[in-house]
Amino acid sequence: MAKSGLSILNPLEMWREALTQWEGTTNKVAGKQMNTEEFAKVLHSVSGATLGVQQAVTKANKAVLKEMNLASREDLVEIGERLHRIEDMLEYLCRQTAGKPPSTPTSPPMPPRTRKPPTAAAPVATAPASAVAPKVAADAAPEPASKPAPKAKATPSAKRPARKKA
Repeated sequence: MAKSGLSILNPLEMWREALTQWEGTTNKVAGKQMNTEEFAKVLHSVSGATLGVQQAVTKANKAVLKEMNLASREDLVEIGERLHRIEDMLEYLCRQTAGKPPSTPTSPPMPPRTRKPPTAAAPVATAPASAVAPKVAADAAPEPASKPAPKAKATPSAKRPARKKA
């Protein structure tokens, strides 16, 4: 870069050159120091101490959050993962039941209908009306009681004392 007469009077150009020379010198010195065994040991011990402090602060934060009954970041991440698994399962179940009608869990299933309706009665036009009438009257008459009527059972509340509601 050719220097003109105005560049000597330019303070910003002088600042840039001084900064560039300082960076170059610092890089040379630091490069020599970083290649030594002592620098590696110091860097290792400093990073180990930093990690120890970070773990101690994390443990203290967890204790404070637990004491204040607040969720930590790990708790919120875990809740988010669980919620994601629940949403995936709901989506899977919705896809499985897409074509099926919804079932009603409150009503029990109806028993199978195996009983046949009564068949049509034999033609009554061929029999005389006097023969059919006594038979109908006999069907309508109550049957004689061969067994005595069962006694009314005592209700369970009469046998046992009533439970207290908690």
